[in-house]
Amino acid sequence: MEKIVNKNDKRIELLVGKFFQSGFNIWTTQQLSETYFIDVKWMGQKARLKIDHVGQYIVNTSDIHDASSRQDCQAMSQILNIIVKQAMSETGMIQFGNRPKFFDDKSAINVETLNM
Repeated sequence: MEKIVNKNDKRIELLVGKFFQSGFNIWTTQQLSETYFIDVKWMGQKARLKIDHVGQYIVNTSDIHDASSRQDCQAMSQILNIIVKQAMSETGMIQFGNRPKFFDDKSAINVETLNM
């Protein structure tokens, strides 16, 4: 899915404005008032992307104890993680490990004692 979206990112941006993708989700700051369909070709097959409004997140930090506020915070955390990972990738940083740490592989140093 990511490759299909990346290949058609300009067409999608014309419809929904600036966006970023995570899995099967496209996140944008624009509220979509209609469903969009984009016909694409992928690996020699015709396919159709459907872009539709499925929800919105409004974060209210004044009451984090109710269930909907916790869900909003989880959604915001997911969105922020996506933004940070994308920014790090676009600046040449490489993600390393399960709990993401980023490093600049062009500024790597050789640690002989650890054979690294």
